[in-house]
Amino acid sequence: MMKTSKRADEGTELDLSGRNLVNLQQQFGKLVFTFRLSISDNPLFSLEGIQVLTNLTHLNVSRTLISDFAPIQLLFQMKSITAQNCQISDLQHLQNLSNLTHLYLDNKRIADSQQLLFLKNLKRLELFWIMNNLICCETNFEAVLKENCSQVKNLNKKVVKVAKLFFPIYDRYSDNLLYPQREI
Repeated sequence: MMKTSKRADEGTELDLSGRNLVNLQQQFGKLVFTFRLSISDNPLFSLEGIQVLTNLTHLNVSRTLISDFAPIQLLFQMKSITAQNCQISDLQHLQNLSNLTHLYLDNKRIADSQQLLFLKNLKRLELFWIMNNLICCETNFEAVLKENCSQVKNLNKKVVKVAKLFFPIYDRYSDNLLYPQREI
C-alpha cells in the first residue's frame, strides 16, 4: 500500500521507502499530481515508469541499485534529487533539468570529471554535494568543479576536501566491498 501525505486524493507526497520494490512499472497509476517521491531503501534497478509523474519536484532514490537517470530527463519541474549510496555514474540525463536547485550525489560511482560538464547549464543549482565519489580523487577535480559549477552558491569547499578521503563503501544489499579504503 502506498503512503501519501498532505492531500492524499492528489497524492502530493508519496513515500515508498523500504517497500522491497524491484520495479516502478504500474506503481503510480493516476498519481500524476505527485510532487515529492521517496523510493529509497528499495532493491530497484531502474526508474522506468517514473516519467508519468510530470509534476514531480523532489525525488529521493538513496540506497537503491539505480544506475541511470534517463527516465527523469524530461521531468522539467524537478527541483531536488537525492541519490546517496546508489549506482549512478553518468550525469548526462540531468543536463536539461533547468529547475534543479539541490543535488545530493554522495557515495556514487562518478569517476570522470567530465561528468560535471552536464551540470554547467543548471543555472538554478544552489546546493551540490558530491562527497565520496571516485571523481573526487582526480587531480583536476576542484578546477573542473569550479569551472562547471560556478553557479552553485552552497558548494562547501570543506565538504569537497572531506570527499577526498576515501572510506570503504559497501553495497547495502550484498555487503560486497565496492571501494577499498585508501587515503588520497
